[in-house]
Amino acid sequence: MKMLKIEEIKMAFNSIGVTSRDIIVLQSSYKGCGEIEKGPEGLIETLIDILGDQGTLLMPTYNFEMWTQRGCFDIKETPSEVGVISEVFRKREDVGRTIHPIHSLAVWGKYKEEFESMRYCNSFGKDSIFSRLKKYNALYITIGLGDKMPFLPCHYTENIMNVSYRKIKNFSGIYTHLDRVPKIKTYSFPVRLNDKNPVYGVHQSLVYQKEVNTYNKNNILLCYARAKDYHDMFVNYIKKNSELFSL
Repeated sequence: MKMLKIEEIKMAFNSIGVTSRDIIVLQSSYKGCGEIEKGPEGLIETLIDILGDQGTLLMPTYNFEMWTQRGCFDIKETPSEVGVISEVFRKREDVGRTIHPIHSLAVWGKYKEEFESMRYCNSFGKDSIFSRLKKYNALYITIGLGDKMPFLPCHYTENIMNVSYRKIKNFSGIYTHLDRVPKIKTYSFPVRLNDKNPVYGVHQSLVYQKEVNTYNKNNILLCYARAKDYHDMFVNYIKKNSELFSL
């Protein structure tokens, strides 16, 4: 696989309509991309350059083990478990992090302070970061992940639609925030009750039906959709295929 050039990356994101003032949520796999000119930082700097001082960039920095198994989380130190690009992004001095210890997102740009200051318990609840991103109609994008990986808010939609194969579960532990004072906190997320997980199939169907957009050129495959469109597509799919979701 050839090295992805900065100019090719810039062309790809410009081609799908990314501009300054956008709010982008990027899911990525560095391995899936192959080599990138200037490494993970090259991709990050390219996006920041496109977004300018009025844009906002977010990346998932999920860490499931630390909170659900070890019962501890440090918002400054706990690493991302979802890829090297997100971890390099998290470590930047100009990047913050949303509060949830399981489903956090690193955030840079205009809405950094707003997203950092949000307080909520359920990672995919009606008051969560994913609700706010839907309100602002953020642009969800994947790179290096093929066309099968669903966007993050699919679980928000599941929660809103109250699918029967998930339930809210609380997890408590020692939480260290920016004040560096460890405190006992409780956070939750909708865990699966069984092996049923139709969201991957739904996402792929939406891609094949061209309801989720794709860009595929110069070995760069981007899947992308606006938050409101993606949510509405998922809601409609769930309603039309209620037997898959046990509604």
